[in-house]
Amino acid sequence: MQQNRIKGKIFDIQHFCYQDGPGIRTTIFLHGCPLRCPWCHNPECQADDFNNTGLKEKTGRNAIREIHVDEALKAVLEDKDFYRESGGGVTISGGEPMLQTDFVCSLLDRCSELQIHTAIETTGFCDWKHLDLLAPHTDLFLFDLKLVSPTMHSKWTGVDNAVILDNLVKLKTAGQEIIVRTPLIAGVNDHEEFAGILTFLRRYELTRMTIIPYHELWVAKFRSIYGKEPQRFRVMKETELNMHRQMVLEYGLQLID
Repeated sequence: MQQNRIKGKIFDIQHFCYQDGPGIRTTIFLHGCPLRCPWCHNPECQADDFNNTGLKEKTGRNAIREIHVDEALKAVLEDKDFYRESGGGVTISGGEPMLQTDFVCSLLDRCSELQIHTAIETTGFCDWKHLDLLAPHTDLFLFDLKLVSPTMHSKWTGVDNAVILDNLVKLKTAGQEIIVRTPLIAGVNDHEEFAGILTFLRRYELTRMTIIPYHELWVAKFRSIYGKEPQRFRVMKETELNMHRQMVLEYGLQLID
């Protein structure tokens, strides 16, 4: 298949992003995810195929659609001047990019040829061959690590975490640049479980970490898409967040904003 004819299924392209890697970035959100985290800030990625015209008006996002690599690259190149000034680039997020590796590989290959910094945000829940395929085209992996307890991970996400932990260590061993990102959810992965995450990271010398505080901006989107109320969690106070940030530093890790 010709590279520019490969299609990817997306639900959004956002410009001028600051939290998906270094500098100013264009973030492409892919549809589909094997996890079912009840706090997911992008519930669109879990929805079945739907292209109802009301989706954009209800959620502020586009309906799920397919685009070719060339179309995605055109969107990326709209911001190329900002990449040069800020050290930014393109980030592939989701959802789970490993579900669409042909599309992602083709797009990132094109970006690499144009010397655009590339990043992938991943749950790590995939066969290693997918990460291995994309590694040569990826400057930075933003690796989501939600829980280290297998029982807790299965309870809250619907899948076991053995392959996730294994893939994270493999990426580290392969010499990839990694920032571990942990969504901090009250009653789920704070306190002892958070300490377990930090212990795991220190053991394998994964030194860079970002904490993502839980918020409720996604709740209205969930209602619009699914027509029901989602499970909700307590929003942590800033003092609690600061306590967890301090824990990261006490474990000898670098806290990345």
